[in-house]
Amino acid sequence: MREERPALQQLYRDVFAQHRLDGLVYSTMPRLAIEANEAATSLPNLTLLIQNMSPSSVAGVPSMSIPVSLGKTSGMPMSICIDGMENGDRRLLSVGMALEKVFGRMPPPPRVVPG
Repeated sequence: MREERPALQQLYRDVFAQHRLDGLVYSTMPRLAIEANEAATSLPNLTLLIQNMSPSSVAGVPSMSIPVSLGKTSGMPMSICIDGMENGDRRLLSVGMALEKVFGRMPPPPRVVPG
């Protein structure tokens, strides 16, 4: 990690500078959300579900996830993730707030009573 993290941080700096970005937007997860059960916490599922968000966590850059819609058949939320520049928390929040105006607020999920 001593070598990989600084290299990843430099990659983020280079991409943001080269393309004059305020944020890097991507799908939060590579697939629709899965039902919350024991299988959801298996190592293969966890590895799959965090793969898109892991680089920003490793690099230590600010990142946020914004729900943008609900799946047509599943009703599960779908979201985008936005990474910011190192020490760019305020800028990232302003980008997130602007995107929230575009997508609108999502309704709260239905309450599930454990049975």
